[in-house]
Amino acid sequence: MNRVVSWLALGFSLVALFLSATLYFQTDARAEAALRRREKAFAVRHAAQVRQMCKDLGVAELPAKTPETFDELVEPLLEVLGPTAR
Repeated sequence: MNRVVSWLALGFSLVALFLSATLYFQTDARAEAALRRREKAFAVRHAAQVRQMCKDLGVAELPAKTPETFDELVEPLLEVLGPTAR
């Protein structure tokens, strides 16, 4: 009986070690994906406000597509500010 319990404990320990190692190596990819999702949500949420701001400032060319990154979101505003903003 004690031997069975010992083997079960060893098996569960090995499974836990494997799962923790797998998650450890996936951490960077998961964090990067979460950051991209949050950035896209931010850009989509504020696109209408930035578009209105660009119209008010007289930006000639507004991007046709909805921005998906922060850089795409603020690019029209940087054109207004000129070379000093970059």
